[in-house]
Parts: sequence; C-alpha cells; structure tokens
Amino acid sequence: MMGADDAPYAAGRLVQWGLRNGAHPKRNDEYRALLARYLDRLEFREVVRRFAEGLELEILEASTEHGMVLAPLPGSAFATQASDYRPSSSEDTRLLDGLVQVAIAATVYPRAMDLLGDPTTVRNPVTVTEIEETLRQLVNRLDEAAKQQPDPIPEEAGGLYEAWRVYKHRQAQRSTKDQRSSPLSTHRIIEYALDYLCKQHCFQHKGQVYRPLWRYQVLVQEYAASRAHAAVKRALNPSQEKL
Repeated sequence: MMGADDAPYAAGRLVQWGLRNGAHPKRNDEYRALLARYLDRLEFREVVRRFAEGLELEILEASTEHGMVLAPLPGSAFATQASDYRPSSSEDTRLLDGLVQVAIAATVYPRAMDLLGDPTTVRNPVTVTEIEETLRQLVNRLDEAAKQQPDPIPEEAGGLYEAWRVYKHRQAQRSTKDQRSSPLSTHRIIEYALDYLCKQHCFQHKGQVYRPLWRYQVLVQEYAASRAHAAVKRALNPSQEKL
C-alpha cells in the first residue's frame, strides 16, 4: 500500500490513468483507489494538482464513478495537433472540422442553460442528420445577418464567418467514382468528427446514433466559454442569455 512518502509516485500514477482515454475506475482497482485518495485527502490532491501543472495539464473533473478528465494547457506536449485529428487536410477542411465540432456541442446542448447541468445527466443521442440540420440552421442565420450587416465582420466571430462561407458551398452528400461517400461531403466530415470523439471515449456509437458520455460533457462545459462556441450559440439563439 502506498503511504504519504509515495505521494509523488501515486500522483504520477493517477495522472497517467487520467491520460488513458479508455481507462475506467470500475475496471481498475488502482485507478479507483487513487481517485478515492485524491477526493478524500486535500494534501494528496494538491500534490496531484502540482504534478499535473508541471506537465501543463489541468484537472477538470475527478470521480470514483467515472474517472479523471485532464485538459492540456496551451503549448502542452499533450495538446492535440491538427495532424493528430486529420493527418492531411486543406485549410478549408480544417475550418469545417472546427465548425462541425462546435455544431456537435450546440446540438447536444440546444439550450444555454443545459451547459450548467450535472455532467452525469444522460443527454439525448445525436445523429449525423441532426448535426447537419444545426449547421444548415447556422448557415441560414449567418446568411441573413450578412445581408443586414454585410461588413465589417465582428472580430470575435471571424473564424466562424470564414467557416460558414466554406460550408455553404459544400454538398451534404456526395459520392466518389467508386460509389463511396466523398470525404469532401459535409455528412462525411460530420461522421469523421463523431467517430473521432468515439475513439476519445467521448461518445458511444450504436447504429445511426451517437450518445454523449460523461467525459464529453465535462470537456464541453469547459469548452463552452470559448469564443467560437459562444459565437455559434449567439448565432443560433440570439435571444438567449450569454454564457
């Protein structure tokens, strides 16, 4: 059994478990015991926090039922690079990848107040078609806004407007010469995003539906403060209170 003198080693063990996307405390006794120690012992919690901080990681949430969620700080070696998400892509596709991610979050959380809820709450599953509908709704709203106020584009929504202009010219469904779904179609880009989130243990995929998991909810609640997500929510629901 580990004692107080083993705190740095134990902190390292807990952080490494938190970095394993597929690890779950119900399947590993050491992970569960370390989480219980983290939650019960303030001095150990501080050691873990400092250990994570040294690795440029932030602890977003910890639970003996669900595990630990860590997020890389800017510049961290653990930060996801664009090439990790999609090995090769054009600038337009990268814009769409970002837009689709915020559209997925906006579909899972249709109301701003939902983002304040308990992340253990079971959220409705989503489909590729529903994400597509959110994006089309967003495009229509931005089209309308552009007609009323063509220029200049608000600085805080610059990336959103660039992505919108790329998205509105893409086909929802398109086939290649050998009848496969084209990677350039918006449906395929959405599928790619949801499949990536499944690999990160943020969603579960069954048939046509993708169910958001606890890990995704924790990450999105943190992400909801980002300018991109706030800009999308305001475009979709201009009358809702800002978060």
